[in-house]
Amino acid sequence: MNIKDEIIDIARQMGIDKIGFTTRERLSDAPPSADFGYVLPEARSAVSLAVALEKPPIRAYLAKKDQMAHVEDHKRSYLKLGEAGTAIADMLKKRATQPCLPYQTSSTGKMKRIWPWCPPYRTGMWP
Repeated sequence: MNIKDEIIDIARQMGIDKIGFTTRERLSDAPPSADFGYVLPEARSAVSLAVALEKPPIRAYLAKKDQMAHVEDHKRSYLKLGEAGTAIADMLKKRATQPCLPYQTSSTGKMKRIWPWCPPYRTGMWP
């Protein structure tokens, strides 16, 4: 199984709804905000993961009936993305590649932004 298929398999098992792959060349004509070389100058490709939010909490939030259900749904999706990203990064590390996650899930279940501090992770100095 190639790396792309393994990533898709891990993501699907963890409940990710959409998985995308791109290369630096494909984004060469994109605006500067799409340049993932800004974060990782040596990166040749990127993986994107997406989780759909639940419709009932969105409707309740927009109707100003229940804000917390929508907040909890966001939290659920962020945790799911963080866990899937970590699992994919672990698989890539086992294959001797150099993954970098923009977020890390802490032991308390909170997402912590680690970008632009990704390079230490790639050199084995993960906090």
